[in-house]
Amino acid sequence: FFSSRRRHTRFLPVSWARRCVQETGFAPVYINKASKINNPLEQFKLCIANQVGTLCTLVKQEKPFNPILGETYQGYIDGTPIFVEQISHHPPVSMAMMYGSGYTLKGMSAPHADMGANSVSAKTNGYTSISFKNTKSNIVSQQPVPVSYTHLTLPTIYAVQNSVV
Repeated sequence: FFSSRRRHTRFLPVSWARRCVQETGFAPVYINKASKINNPLEQFKLCIANQVGTLCTLVKQEKPFNPILGETYQGYIDGTPIFVEQISHHPPVSMAMMYGSGYTLKGMSAPHADMGANSVSAKTNGYTSISFKNTKSNIVSQQPVPVSYTHLTLPTIYAVQNSVV
């Protein structure tokens, strides 16, 4: 019989709304800096850096708790308030708002997963929209980031992320 010394967990002790907040953790770093710049091209570059930074937070093997329709989460990331609400149960869809100093970030996240006998493929559909007060610019990015997990029954699980920037 298969035994392993390593503890295997597949569930996160947080809800989907909390996971959405974790995925926006780089926003105060890059977006706060962008909000202080008066050049829309430089703001765009920092928004791209923010989006690329979030890619590493998307690849997690653990599954958060199933969302409940109307579930909300309010919190702070580095002093910046963020609000998340679950607006659909099936398919799960979350909306987020972050009110920073000089900017507003809005986003929608709709994860989708397909399971096979020994693999899982996941994709998060959605968008992020960042509006800057000083330049009146609005930067929108789409989020189709497919991730595949294979060899689920082996001690080593492989994650492959395919994305085009």
